[in-house]
Amino acid sequence: MCYLLYIVMMKKLILIFLVILLFSCSSRYSKKHHIGTLVIDNQLYYEMFQTYSGGSLASDTYSDYVTDSSTFRKYVGSIFYDDQQLRFKLINKDSLLIFTINRHKLNDTIEQKVYIISKLKKEGRFE
Repeated sequence: MCYLLYIVMMKKLILIFLVILLFSCSSRYSKKHHIGTLVIDNQLYYEMFQTYSGGSLASDTYSDYVTDSSTFRKYVGSIFYDDQQLRFKLINKDSLLIFTINRHKLNDTIEQKVYIISKLKKEGRFE
């Protein structure tokens, strides 16, 4: 009888573990929940996708992409919007600056990257 109870408890624990594992998985590349698209320039867009919803206990996670919708889509970063934001600025027709700022101190740039649009079109990758 004790052995049977042990087996039942182990099955329940394994089931609970698998459910927790299933709901805790998130992919920063997930494109299931589209938040919005911003126009950067003619035929150049900035897309935002929610990859994880923390509910009321944690922050949401968003993944951002730059795309021209026909030639390339480049992953530019993931952000926890409680503390940081990704911003973009078109330097010229072929260079795009993506920078991460601290929301609480707007002059505090955490990271910045420059993307060359012609190079992204030539590579032709969709991430």
